[in-house]
Amino acid sequence: MKIAFVSLLTFISVNFIIAQTQPKPSLLWEVTGNGITKPSYLFGTFHLICKEDFEITSILKEKFNTSEKLFEEMKMDDPSIQMKMMAQMKSDKSLRELFDSNNYKILADSFQKITGMPLGFFNNYKPFLATTMLTQKMLPCKEIIQPETEFIKLAKEKNIEVFGLETIDDEMKAIDKMPLDSQLNSLLKTVGNFDSVKQMMMSIVEVYKKRNPDELYKFMKLNGVDDAFETAMLEVRNTNWLPTIITNLKKQATFFAFGAGHLCGNNGIINLLRKKGYKVTPIQY
Repeated sequence: MKIAFVSLLTFISVNFIIAQTQPKPSLLWEVTGNGITKPSYLFGTFHLICKEDFEITSILKEKFNTSEKLFEEMKMDDPSIQMKMMAQMKSDKSLRELFDSNNYKILADSFQKITGMPLGFFNNYKPFLATTMLTQKMLPCKEIIQPETEFIKLAKEKNIEVFGLETIDDEMKAIDKMPLDSQLNSLLKTVGNFDSVKQMMMSIVEVYKKRNPDELYKFMKLNGVDDAFETAMLEVRNTNWLPTIITNLKKQATFFAFGAGHLCGNNGIINLLRKKGYKVTPIQY
């Protein structure tokens, strides 16, 4: 069954990868050529994952340690980032207003059963926030990590400064391009089909662990990712990020870690850099 869980995919940011010919599949790419003196690296992340399913291998750590800066989608070491994100998630209309009383009760009962939290906590926020809370209950493990946070730990060990490719405002604008009806539909379908969506989450983690963009692309296409999602959440943001990426890889060796879906496709970061004359090569790690 296809489950329309676009807002879920937005948060966990596996996102959308277009199939591309390459020597061997990888989520780690080296950027060289076009006059830059030191290689920089791109790494595709999965924003929420079980600790045992993600490893910073010796090769990945080696490449990271050659870098002088770390760029992630946002400046994740900002201690106030969660508070800022919550403020941006405030909604003019409450969930109670958006559902009739009967449907709201059904939704609230199921939500609390799944998460252990009252839906009322999220009543004055965009439906997207409640959906993202559900993602944390889809992973079959006690310890969930963010790969971005693991890279920040390494950065602190090496005294490498952390930066963001965009601001919270930028990311919220991208999310707001998803119509409210779509966010509501995603929340309803995620709660109503939670066992199926949970199974899908486990499947996509297994695909991600294979480090194969082609397989990840096929999986995403079979499960409801559409052109509107690709444009709003990937292509527009990739184009906005590109000047910052180029400016920094020209200055010094830089490690870029962002959702894996931003890597490939006609308007993915890899292809955009190649169009500018850079050599972008997959690295086995």
